[in-house]
Amino acid sequence: MFGLNKIKEAQKKAEEFKSSLSSKSFEGESLNGMVKAVCSGSKELQSIAINESIYKIREQNEVEEMIVEAVNEALAKADSEAKQQMSELLPNIPGLNL
Repeated sequence: MFGLNKIKEAQKKAEEFKSSLSSKSFEGESLNGMVKAVCSGSKELQSIAINESIYKIREQNEVEEMIVEAVNEALAKADSEAKQQMSELLPNIPGLNL
């Protein structure tokens, strides 16, 4: 029974972790800072902000690349936070890839 209690405790902590992470926001931006993206810890895109002046100096495909860059950075930050929190919650279990 001791093992089962540990598993239930880990499941409860994982649910709390998931809820906590979902409520956090992560911001990413393009290298030049002209495009910013915000996503939640559950990896849902929340917003994109594009500096209006970018349309005067960049082509559409360059702006699209900046958007992808900003979104990917925000998602990477969310992933990093998730991995860090999970590694604190769970022991090093082979195969979990935390």
